[in-house]
Amino acid sequence: MFWVIRQCLCIQNSPSVAMRRFYDMVSVEPTKIFMLGPSVSRVAIHVSIAASSWNIVQVSFSTRSSELENRNLYPFFFRTIPSDAMLNKARLQLLQHFGWSRVAIIYEEVDGNLFYSSMDDLRLKMVDDGIDIVTFERLSTDVAFTVQRLKASR
Repeated sequence: MFWVIRQCLCIQNSPSVAMRRFYDMVSVEPTKIFMLGPSVSRVAIHVSIAASSWNIVQVSFSTRSSELENRNLYPFFFRTIPSDAMLNKARLQLLQHFGWSRVAIIYEEVDGNLFYSSMDDLRLKMVDDGIDIVTFERLSTDVAFTVQRLKASR
């Protein structure tokens, strides 16, 4: 049976609500074998771990977290768009096209380490390509502070 985790989970952006709905879904007949969603990475991560215990295939149309590429943790998870880490090849090509060899990586962190893994992957690829990383840091809630740190790292 096909099942859709309702869009309201994405609006609420709540793993606990999603897990409650997931358990409600699997606790009634018929047996579920496939679900679409949730579309928010931090929610999909939690639901996917649980879904794998029931061998339920999960497909998401908008989760971009590279964490979900771990087949050991998320064996039944699939997506219809590339992860953030898959965009790193294009990012490197952009740097090469313009001849930039010294860059700063500043990323926003949402929901734990959602973007860290893809940005760390980018950092490693840049180092392999001989690109000098001026700074690698998370964007602070105080943007002025982050700009000051960037200026200081010149």
